[in-house]
Amino acid sequence: MLPEVVQNRLRNIRTERELNKAKSKFNDSVYLKKRSSGFGKAVEEYWLHHLGVRINPAWHHIYANFTGFEDVKYVSIEPWFDVIHDELNQPIFYYPTFGDKNFTDIIFDRSYLPKTVFKRIRGSYYDEENRPISEKDAFNRYSADDEDKVAKPSMSSQGDRVFLVKNNGKELNVNGEAKTVQQLSELLGDNFIVQYRVKQHDELDKIYPHSLNTFRVNTLRLNGKMVDLISVMKFGSSGKINDNHKDAYYCGVNKKGELSQTAFTRMYEPVLVHPETGVSFHSLGKIPAYERIRTLCSTLHSKIPHLDYASWDVAVNKDGNPIIIEVNSKTNINFTQMFCEKPFFEEYTEELLAFVKERRERKIR
Repeated sequence: MLPEVVQNRLRNIRTERELNKAKSKFNDSVYLKKRSSGFGKAVEEYWLHHLGVRINPAWHHIYANFTGFEDVKYVSIEPWFDVIHDELNQPIFYYPTFGDKNFTDIIFDRSYLPKTVFKRIRGSYYDEENRPISEKDAFNRYSADDEDKVAKPSMSSQGDRVFLVKNNGKELNVNGEAKTVQQLSELLGDNFIVQYRVKQHDELDKIYPHSLNTFRVNTLRLNGKMVDLISVMKFGSSGKINDNHKDAYYCGVNKKGELSQTAFTRMYEPVLVHPETGVSFHSLGKIPAYERIRTLCSTLHSKIPHLDYASWDVAVNKDGNPIIIEVNSKTNINFTQMFCEKPFFEEYTEELLAFVKERRERKIR
């Protein structure tokens, strides 16, 4: 397990300068120590040859120390964010679209999404068909039935300010406190969405029933073909309704849809069972609707030529149907590589790097 002081540093490292600072401060940690000198040299030569950039192999030492496997194909943070990602996805496209959850139902068939109650976009209210409505109409939709709902910002990350909305027949409760639509707007701002809560599959409920547990699927378009990349399953905790907060658990998933024996916290602490239910993560066996989820994400991604990389958070409802919770076009791949103990692009790494290198040389945007 990573020492706590090292965990805190690693979670926030984004640049070589920050990494060097962490190394100098925590150079006594086994996870920050260099492997063999030959491994570091091999990493540098591999990335210079295949991508044409010089990288600091320090992250590769961290990956190798954490997983126990030395592999030059691990993708460290700097080339991912500084070079690879922006060659795969056009920044001018993904920020105003996939950065906003209120845009998702414009792109995808609503049958694959949670049902929308209403939206707030730039301070105005809209219904599920994106037609303007009044604040009163929004409240009527908000309070029309006693079904649980979820309210969340449409432009945010890390699961902050996700609220459970309940109607007890007298008032609307947001995380246990009575709130009107106006008060909800004060909490969430000018851009948010209210949706019906997804009732998840019984098998996922067994591991943790209080959150919506989702499968993080990564897909890649590479030279005209759709590729499934390594993925993780996410589980909530601490009574929170979402699974992408600091107390969540992450478990690697193999190509058969089976969970690893060990899950990890975001602080890199290993666990075998969910501490609040005592249920083994591995006991899930195969993720419900695994093949359908993979096929759905690849099919939907194939219809978006602007993005060559996408990361999907997918739930499975009571009926065993995949439900797309959100799509991300820019994610930190550290967790996935470390918890799956594999390079992010696996056998496609060299083809991907050649693709990116060519685009850089041609300056395609």
